[in-house]
Amino acid sequence: MKPYQALLPLLLIAAISCTDDTGIVGIDGYENIVFGVSGSGTGSRSADETRSPDMFTLHPDSDNREVEPVKVYVTETDMTGESVSGRGTPVTGTDGMSSFGIYSFFYRTPTSEPEPFFDGETAIDKGDHWATGNVYYWPTAAESTLRFWAMAGIDAPGVSITRGNSSPEAMTINYAVPQRANDQADLMLATTSHTNTPGQRVPLRFSHLCAAVRFVFGDEMQPGTIKSIILSGIKSEGQYTTTWNNLSGNETFTIPIEKTTDENVASGTEMTPDYNTLMMIPQQLGENARLKVVFQDKVTGAERNLTAPIGGQTWKQGTTTTYHIGITPDFKLEFTRPVETQDAHYVTCNSAIRVSGLPADRQWTLTVEASDSSDPSVQLTADVNEFVRQGFWTDREMLNGSTVTNRSARGTSVIQGSGSGEFPLTVFLPENVSDANRTVTLTLSVEGAPSRYAVTQEIAQLHPLWVGDEGWEQIDDNQSGAYGFSYTAHHVYVYYDGNLNIGDGATTLRRIKSMIDNIIAQYNAGDYVDIYYQSYLSKYRYALDINYEKLSNLGLNASSNTDGLANTRQLFNFGGSAVSTTFESALQDLRRINDNNTKAFRKRDNTPGTWYNPNIDDQFEFPKWVEGTAINESQALTLALKKNRYYLNRYTDTGTGMETTAPRITEDNIVWYLPAYQQFNSLPAGSFSPADFWSSTAYNNATQAYLGNGMPATRNTQKKVRVVRNR
Repeated sequence: MKPYQALLPLLLIAAISCTDDTGIVGIDGYENIVFGVSGSGTGSRSADETRSPDMFTLHPDSDNREVEPVKVYVTETDMTGESVSGRGTPVTGTDGMSSFGIYSFFYRTPTSEPEPFFDGETAIDKGDHWATGNVYYWPTAAESTLRFWAMAGIDAPGVSITRGNSSPEAMTINYAVPQRANDQADLMLATTSHTNTPGQRVPLRFSHLCAAVRFVFGDEMQPGTIKSIILSGIKSEGQYTTTWNNLSGNETFTIPIEKTTDENVASGTEMTPDYNTLMMIPQQLGENARLKVVFQDKVTGAERNLTAPIGGQTWKQGTTTTYHIGITPDFKLEFTRPVETQDAHYVTCNSAIRVSGLPADRQWTLTVEASDSSDPSVQLTADVNEFVRQGFWTDREMLNGSTVTNRSARGTSVIQGSGSGEFPLTVFLPENVSDANRTVTLTLSVEGAPSRYAVTQEIAQLHPLWVGDEGWEQIDDNQSGAYGFSYTAHHVYVYYDGNLNIGDGATTLRRIKSMIDNIIAQYNAGDYVDIYYQSYLSKYRYALDINYEKLSNLGLNASSNTDGLANTRQLFNFGGSAVSTTFESALQDLRRINDNNTKAFRKRDNTPGTWYNPNIDDQFEFPKWVEGTAINESQALTLALKKNRYYLNRYTDTGTGMETTAPRITEDNIVWYLPAYQQFNSLPAGSFSPADFWSSTAYNNATQAYLGNGMPATRNTQKKVRVVRNR
């Protein structure tokens, strides 16, 4: 028999139930020591008390600040609130605790020095009480007492005990935290004061010694896989007596996870398996402590290493620190150019997007839709045709001035691109001739990304300001120009071939003439273009005289005081493409018969001696080039026509097979027009006067036209332009 088993007669205590502590089980007339256990946190707060969240962010290792940082917030609760059990998880009360180690100290009197009573016994669960394998009995001396020191997890990896003979307060727990989370035990300690209570269970109230660290999903998540979570710069060794001390180490702990995620993961869902809650030594984290999340992003295909310093944070004893990790996108989408409110006519406006953090092989999509049944479209500005850059609203393609195709000349409702970059946009808004404003919405998204990360931009388009059946554009664009049709210029172009002999045959000559006839017809330029065909010393030349003087006398055109639509269409039919000088530009783009590398027409040179032999141009008796003293286009008419839709006409010359393109508007598509001067009587009120604007009504001579107030002005005067549309 051990000496402390024979100290004094002892009473055997066995608790029959949790509510009845008086039941006695006799063993040789004495009663043995048994225990009743309960769990708690540190006793510093109630179980449901939660520390206010701390916010911080994870950034890519590359320190890429172009994208939004990953958001993390931290909460702290007592470990008594946990409901799981086993190693690597905190214990609730005594759930999952099947045994504990226990030491006892014997005091002959309350003031005497303690003596060892028993060492390192293991108490096991007996159902309604806990008892050691060896039977020990209570001392019976009147003043003698026992004190107990009990520890759950005493046999866990990394734990060793140094017994202190003087008192329970001298007991030392030496702990080196194991690398694997499921080897990390929830160490719990219970001590008692002096007690000698035969017939009752010794109450052991266990408190958690470690700090639990766990990880859950935050408020937002991306499709992909959480591959691992890494904590580095952690103190991993220490000693516990009545507090933790002598902490050391600079350890890294890695939790492999491989958990697939998507945008539907509920906030608060466990990110790690149950056993992967880390049980760490309580500590204030040092300045080199860091948290890293390794995430395989399904959207971008990249493995993201998201890191944040966590130095200064405190993992408190008996508490669970929970990191709520939300994975924000690895990309960033932005509209970088604001768009002002647009007017009711056909209009283009500019926007721009920026895509950051998206790999070159990943696709983004931009869509455009309207709040009504209209069909707005969008195009990368880099892809728009040259005429859109000049202000033309091109709708669809036309072939040879007659056949309208379904091929768009203004983009589509959906465009796609890939990778990152800045992308300027051109948005095409059809006319809005309703009684309500229209909202056009651009939406930018990334393939495979949650829809909530799409960004939008809204463009407001006004309706006409209707006065009866006349709808005025609401926004004064402050555009101005000359009425025009007051010209003196002659621009003369000569076919660029000095070796065309009669021996070359009539076929080539006919092909040249066909080229000239076709382009004149295409641009409706017959009223002001004269064709010259001359020979000199067996050489043949064609020349074209663009006689802008012929456009000065409008005759009976544009004479209405009340019908601006008729006036505008008459001016268009009279001036043809001269209103935008597109005929002259197209002429300069033609190439010679059988020589696509050489322009077909050159300017007529007024200086003798520069064309094969002296005086050859003069010998052909072609008109001379006259620069003129006035502008060579009707700016007011051009500004008005550009508020309508055009076709992008692709013309193929039958003689050369060459293709040219130009904007083309048909008479029936001219719906926004310059008002006749009497229509300005219904000009909506504003900070302007009818005298500020050109009307479409010409004056009865070749040099003047009416302003909106009915007064004539010289056609070269710069005045503003306002357009109107019939309902």
